[in-house]
Amino acid sequence: MSCWRVVLCFILRRKKHKNIVADSFRKNGYVVVSGVLNKEDINPVFNEYSIVLDQLISGLSRLGKLKKAYDNLLFLDRMSQFISETGSRYHKNLNQDFRMKY
Repeated sequence: MSCWRVVLCFILRRKKHKNIVADSFRKNGYVVVSGVLNKEDINPVFNEYSIVLDQLISGLSRLGKLKKAYDNLLFLDRMSQFISETGSRYHKNLNQDFRMKY
């Protein structure tokens, strides 16, 4: 189970937030909850997605589908550049439940 799902499960178990979180998630597709995660909590999520992004960029680069590999950028900047170049074509690949589809 990814770190995000663990966090969402934790939030949903807290009864006073359950309806607010569920309604917001259904309406927007995401939920912002302040003060739930600190830097130590979010780093494993960044690390997990960084690995997936590295694999995706590597595969697309080998196939000539990317202009650059953005190797010199930190994770968030690299992710931003990748999305700017590719749009939504590969967003499902960033969820590890999906196999890499180029």
